[in-house]
Amino acid sequence: MKYLIVILTIFRLSSALCSQEIYQKSKNKDIEALAKEYTQLKAKRKALAPGVFDKDLSGAGGRLQQVLSELGLQLGIPDYRREDIIRLMGQPDAVMRAGDYQPGSLGHSATGSIISKEVEHLVYFWRGWHDYLYFISKNGTIQRTEWYFAGE
Repeated sequence: MKYLIVILTIFRLSSALCSQEIYQKSKNKDIEALAKEYTQLKAKRKALAPGVFDKDLSGAGGRLQQVLSELGLQLGIPDYRREDIIRLMGQPDAVMRAGDYQPGSLGHSATGSIISKEVEHLVYFWRGWHDYLYFISKNGTIQRTEWYFAGE
């Protein structure tokens, strides 16, 4: 009976580990698919003629904003490093470093702040400098993501 309990316990643990591994692989595929879609949308936005409006690229709730938001939710945790973000999403549109000014965002603080030492903001544009997602990296480890909304 003792051996049966041990065997069942081992079976349950291995099943749980297998399930976790399958879940993690599935999550990674989802992130990679989102990152690929982001890259495609970004290329489409760059190719768009000046003055042409495309709801999916610039509209509130459009696909580009949705994809950026989801990438921010999934990648904006300390499980990821600066290199992971760049590998998945490509080079940021801008990098803000220690001493740079991060303006306050609509719906957040009315005043901005100076970026502290050992911190970088990896900026990915939604609508240029008006609205963008940024990953806060400290010593190369992602801490969280934030949106900047100009509110203009």
